[in-house]
Amino acid sequence: MGGALEILPRLLTGKNHFIIRSNDIFEIRSYSRALDFARGEIVALLQDDDIPPPDGAWVTKALDLFDRHPKLAVLGGRDGLELSLRDSVLESDESTNRIAYRAVNQHNGQRIDLPFKFMEVVNRAPVLLRRQTIQQLGGIDNAFAPFQCDDVDLCLRAWKAGYQVGLYATAFVRDVGMGGMRLFNPDKMGPQSRKNWRIIYDRYGKDIANGYFAARVAEASNPQPVKEDPQSRNHARKNQVTAPREEAAATASR
Repeated sequence: MGGALEILPRLLTGKNHFIIRSNDIFEIRSYSRALDFARGEIVALLQDDDIPPPDGAWVTKALDLFDRHPKLAVLGGRDGLELSLRDSVLESDESTNRIAYRAVNQHNGQRIDLPFKFMEVVNRAPVLLRRQTIQQLGGIDNAFAPFQCDDVDLCLRAWKAGYQVGLYATAFVRDVGMGGMRLFNPDKMGPQSRKNWRIIYDRYGKDIANGYFAARVAEASNPQPVKEDPQSRNHARKNQVTAPREEAAATASR
């Protein structure tokens, strides 16, 4: 980031604040290494061409959502995506992405603020992660390096492991200037996208086709009330009735 080395040191006021400076290893390896260094319960992944709101409310809101949803592993503040398979794509066709996606928080190409909702996939940035859970799932998969689709994989992996993924509104200012991926590597984006979406298809294509992830989102969005076991209820009532009698008997014997 231009000027970051002059600005950031003044902001590092805590004993555990530090800067990781490396060669240009692109976003996936950088995020993966930063996640390994981190010790906080919640880690936020940002992009250098976005500007967060100055009041920090997006952080406070995110922490509250993690508290309210203990299974929430990934929380995104950009787009929420629903996945499907494209019709009539031959298995031998390596040039076409077999997976289609729709951003549920966009209308006529414009983002709209939605209340928190569970989503199949969220993309960067920001993306906030429950660090220990993500590390237990294997962290960010460097098979997608140098860029693209690692966030898709992480979300789907979380759902498969019984965790949840959510979307919330953050009021970030987007695409200030142009990200380095698009600015310096436009010729690599097409091939990289095809390669990584093929990995997603190979890993999760059957689950996408049979509606597995859509079903998990529906379950999280409409949790069923836990049914009380009649035997447990009767046992509790029995204990409530007999306890005073036992106490009275003990008193009488004394």
